[in-house]
Amino acid sequence: MRYRLLIASLSVTILMKLWSISTVIQKPVLAIATFRNISSSWKISQIYKPPDRGAPPTTAPSGTRGESVGSGQCLLGNKQLTLLLPETGEGLTISKYPTLYVYIPPYENAKQAEFFITDSEKNDVYNHFFQLPEKSGIIGIKLPEDKSPPLEVGENYFWGVTIFCISEELDPSENASVEGRIKLIKRLFVKEI
Repeated sequence: MRYRLLIASLSVTILMKLWSISTVIQKPVLAIATFRNISSSWKISQIYKPPDRGAPPTTAPSGTRGESVGSGQCLLGNKQLTLLLPETGEGLTISKYPTLYVYIPPYENAKQAEFFITDSEKNDVYNHFFQLPEKSGIIGIKLPEDKSPPLEVGENYFWGVTIFCISEELDPSENASVEGRIKLIKRLFVKEI
């Protein structure tokens, strides 16, 4: 019974969305009028075109974002530690203290990880050791205002996560580690339509 109600409510929702889309397509004036109600951050993301910075650094296979440093023998099922970044390997932010996201795959024989961020000359900006979550998934790590200097506009930063594998047979180079880039850009102001 619950599933029928769920399917019925989803069907009604989808039909309403399709109807509203067809109305906007038929009447472009409505699209412009309702555009004013959308947040300014959405508008920025729709018109901003990132500059071409050339080819990104070599990335790890299987779609991992960022450069994989260690193979991570404690990771299960051929899953990889993955930074959530654009395909270029470089993210852009307008926050001086951004929240950065990473996918922690299933693992065994590991308990601790390290988050790090360095400047373009590989000088430490901030690093933090943390306990791994019990289940795999995406976690967000915020650069803390009270323990880290703010990112500077135009500076290239490197950030990443290392999972420390616990095993007497493993060499430290077998730890899972991935690294990417981030850059703070000036906030763009968009003129209202």
